[in-house]
Amino acid sequence: MDSTFDGKALARMGEFLRELYVLRDVDGLYATICRGLADFVPGENVFVGEHDMERTLVTGCVVRHVFETPDFITVVNQCAGQHPLWEPIRTGGQAVRVLSEHASARRWENTRLYKEALGLEGVRDHISVEFGNRTARLTSIGIFRDRRGFGRRDENVMAFLIPHFEQALANARMVEAVGLTDAGPVSEQSRHILLDETGRPLEIPKAVEGCWRAFFPKEGRASVETPEAVRDWLVFARGLFDRGVLPTAVRPLVVSGPNSCLELRLTRRHFAPGYVLLMSVRPQGGGRVPRLTPREREVLHWVREGKTNEEIALILACKVTSVKTHLKHIFRKLGVDNRTAAARMSGL
Repeated sequence: MDSTFDGKALARMGEFLRELYVLRDVDGLYATICRGLADFVPGENVFVGEHDMERTLVTGCVVRHVFETPDFITVVNQCAGQHPLWEPIRTGGQAVRVLSEHASARRWENTRLYKEALGLEGVRDHISVEFGNRTARLTSIGIFRDRRGFGRRDENVMAFLIPHFEQALANARMVEAVGLTDAGPVSEQSRHILLDETGRPLEIPKAVEGCWRAFFPKEGRASVETPEAVRDWLVFARGLFDRGVLPTAVRPLVVSGPNSCLELRLTRRHFAPGYVLLMSVRPQGGGRVPRLTPREREVLHWVREGKTNEEIALILACKVTSVKTHLKHIFRKLGVDNRTAAARMSGL
């Protein structure tokens, strides 16, 4: 430590470690790493990659400076097996890996991977560390350089950070496992859809079908499928991901309704193939949907069960006029104008 960090560098490293250990989701952690790592290991770019070792694929990559090459990750995956580090990573036995220690400049620059992807981004060398299962799914963190060679100090810094990266990643996985994202816990007005690697839904929940109908009425019955505007936006967002853009930097798709708006955000499924489409309904103006009172929840429950106002009044031992008043408040809070839409939207 003494030979690796002087007083100022040690203070900066302390700040970086504190940032790593802030509880946040995986995307938030990746953003922290991309912002801070180059302060300690100089280079032209910082990367965090997720890899499917069995299929020899990069399933996700975020960088500090976005790749200029369109469809960068798609191009990389067409020739990813040419990378000189795939096999050394599979065999293990080395904590920190430097590309130039495994391949000469001539060998590296003669690969299709260099000529069609990494070379276009000026990557002549990189240093990295890996975490995870070397035969299944793996996460790598590192620095790209436009010149060859990393020094002993660079390797020492990366080796020092390994246990901290591992623990921060475990913390971020825990945050996601319990549903605490940077946007807060999943609420009654939130829903997510799992998408495959091409962006197609694996399944569309019934509540989401109702949401499509409510916000995309012109598509009629076809709105139980993903609406065309959403499909187009997914293509755009996935294209940004393909260039290393952080999901938190991709602007959401916002669709306005009469009294509320639908907000869609896209993120990758970490440690699994595909994406997650996050949906939330908010009143016009950007605030969160107000919470229903306990009585309003009771009324809405019986509406979903198909009960009439008179039947709900009997069940709750109240007047029919009271049920109607509760429904007016429910419609206003959910941004809908009838009981059918309220029943559908309440599942979001």
